Amino acid sequence: MPRIFISPEHLASLSNGTDHDEHEKTVRLTGELHNYLTRVLRMTQNDHVTVFDGVDREYSATITAIDAKTVTISLGPVRRLSPIKKPKVILLQGLLKSAKMDMVIQKSTELGVDMIIPTVCSRSVPKLPQNRAEKRRARWQKIAAAAGAQCGRTDIPEIASIKTCIQDGLAEIVSVQAGESNKTNKSTHCWSVVLWEECDDKNLNRILPPDLPQKRTISLLIGPEGGLTKSEIDLCREAGFHVAGLGRLILRSETAALAALTLVSARAGILD
Repeated sequence: MPRIFISPEHLASLSNGTDHDEHEKTVRLTGELHNYLTRVLRMTQNDHVTVFDGVDREYSATITAIDAKTVTISLGPVRRLSPIKKPKVILLQGLLKSAKMDMVIQKSTELGVDMIIPTVCSRSVPKLPQNRAEKRRARWQKIAAAAGAQCGRTDIPEIASIKTCIQDGLAEIVSVQAGESNKTNKSTHCWSVVLWEECDDKNLNRILPPDLPQKRTISLLIGPEGGLTKSEIDLCREAGFHVAGLGRLILRSETAALAALTLVSARAGILD
């Protein structure tokens, strides 16, 4: 059954009521969701769709009416889903050219990432002006939502604001780690790694710790098309990151991100 994402706030504003737990509610969808249901999926009246709100709640819905601009759906009772107990996976991705960044957002969502921090590194080719950065972030959030719906996730990864330097990206990770650790031992509950093509003595697949599924946070840092500088790697080491490679082949940044996430997600039990 097709799935669509509607945030809890948006769902409340679209509905004819605010309590979705006890009674059937009517929701009217316009814009991109109208286009997706009618033109992409070619759905018609009485077809069924699943609505999820990104906070572990789902609704079975039925299309009750369609016109040129609006799709009206009737929501059934809410189903509260138990969140999967797993580490929080953070990807700090050096800013890539548009299509490559879109792909990383989409595919990393499918691989279970929980937070993506787009970061302008020393060798990043795109240099987004401030007035375009938030529009780009909002676009990536929509890509993540669509990917989450397609792959069956009940949550949506957070796309952080674009950081203008690697120091700011690392600071964001440290802040998240501190919150997730909840005053417990950081070295026990957090594990971080940066991939560097010049690191030929440590392979990521061999240094993943056996207790990875028990970690609270797992952080991956991937550089842009031109790679990371030695000074950026030094900053990562100072922040407690391991430095590793992916074997003898030098991968493109977007390929390295997905290869690393696949290894980490599999070892952490996220793909089970």
